[in-house]
Amino acid sequence: MLDNLFEMATENQITVIMIAHRLETAVTYSDKILVMDKGSVAEFDTAANLLMKTKSDETVTTNGLFADMVRTLPIQQQARILAMAKEKTFK
Repeated sequence: MLDNLFEMATENQITVIMIAHRLETAVTYSDKILVMDKGSVAEFDTAANLLMKTKSDETVTTNGLFADMVRTLPIQQQARILAMAKEKTFK
């Protein structure tokens, strides 16, 4: 269902603002991620920039709220999120 929504948005050049609590969903469907903390914007960037210092990084190497959230996940899920972030940013 989300695939259809984002495909239609891309075709019609429409911006979609989505609230997602699943980190994989956020990385899969978002060009940029905005992290809120106590009602204020804490971070806003691509998933790759929020997670990696260089595009060759194999693990989460940055410090920040989004990186910390990803680090709490099982290693396999972290790897999937990192791979998705790289794919979206470094096509």
